[in-house]
Amino acid sequence: GESEIQTLIREVREETGIDELDIHSYIGKINYSYFRGDGMKSEKEVTFFFATTPTREVKISEEHADFRWVTLGDALSMLDHAKLKLILTKGHRKGLY
Repeated sequence: GESEIQTLIREVREETGIDELDIHSYIGKINYSYFRGDGMKSEKEVTFFFATTPTREVKISEEHADFRWVTLGDALSMLDHAKLKLILTKGHRKGLY
């Protein structure tokens, strides 16, 4: 299987078209449950890294309708999920962004 870093690189490429990625550090993981469209409960684990890219051009995949670059404050105000806010805040406290 893929390592977490290999998965990060592949997912970023598939979802944004960005190939040039500088991975700086691991931030953390969150686990959560959700109900799929068919009503079945599913478990998910998401791993977060701090990474940068000199690329400003993004080519989003078909699974996304839009994107935008945002500040940390804007990102925090856009998120509803407390665990995601915690991950962003944790990375910011570490001085990553």
